[in-house]
Amino acid sequence: MIKTFYVKSMRFIRHCLRSTGALALLERHADIRALLYIRSLMSIYDPVDMAALDLPWWVFAATERTGQFLAERKAVAFEYGAGASTMWLARRCHEVHSVEHDALFFSTLKPLLTTYQNVRLHLCEPRHGRPGAEIVAPSHRRGFESLDFADYVQSISKPKMKFDLIVIDGRARSSCLITALDYLKPQGLILFDNSNRIEYRYTLDAVCQTNRQIRRIRIRGLAPALPYPSETTLLCRNLLPE
Repeated sequence: MIKTFYVKSMRFIRHCLRSTGALALLERHADIRALLYIRSLMSIYDPVDMAALDLPWWVFAATERTGQFLAERKAVAFEYGAGASTMWLARRCHEVHSVEHDALFFSTLKPLLTTYQNVRLHLCEPRHGRPGAEIVAPSHRRGFESLDFADYVQSISKPKMKFDLIVIDGRARSSCLITALDYLKPQGLILFDNSNRIEYRYTLDAVCQTNRQIRRIRIRGLAPALPYPSETTLLCRNLLPE
C-alpha cells in the first residue's frame, strides 16, 4: 500500500512539473548526475519513461562501467528480466536476447521493442510445482513460492551460443547465476542487480569461492527511480579497469 501511494505520488509530481516546464528543464540538464537522478525518481515502474531517459534500473556507476565494456566490442547480450534495460542494451549491443516471465508485462513491452531489430524478446512463464516434488529453480519473491522457473533459467541455452554480457535482473536469480556461468565468454561480464539482498549474497559468495578465477566487483550507490541506495555486482573472469 505504501509502495502504491509512493508511485502515484511520483506520477502526480511528474505531471505537475511537466505542466510548469520544470520537467523539461531537468531533462535538458540530464548530463548532471544529481539532476538525472531527481528526474528518474518520477519514472519508478515506468519502463517507457526510463527508456526515454536511456536508463536501466541498475546502480549508476555499474551502468557506466557496463557501457564502457560494451563500447569496446560488438557485443551479444542475454538478459533475464526485460524492461527499460532491454532498450538500453539494444542501443549498445549487436544483438540482445531477453527473457521475461510475466505475460502481461511481456505484452506491454513487446510493442515498444518493434523499432529494435536486434532484440529477441522471449516469454517463458514459470510452471506450478507438482505436490511433493522439489522445485528446481525457485524464486524468493513472496507469492512465487510454489512456482518453478527451471524453463526460464534454461532459456539461455536456446540461442546456442555464449554471450559477452549476461544480465541477471529477473526471477530465480540464484539459479540464473549458476547456469549463466556456462554461457559466458572467457572475457565476458555478468551483471547481477540488487546483489545486496541476503538470499543473493549467499549465492554470490558460493559462486566466487567455487570459481576462484572470477572477480566480484560490488558497486553500491544510487540507482534510477529508487529513493534509497542499492547495489549492483559485476562478475568477470578477467580484470576490469579500476
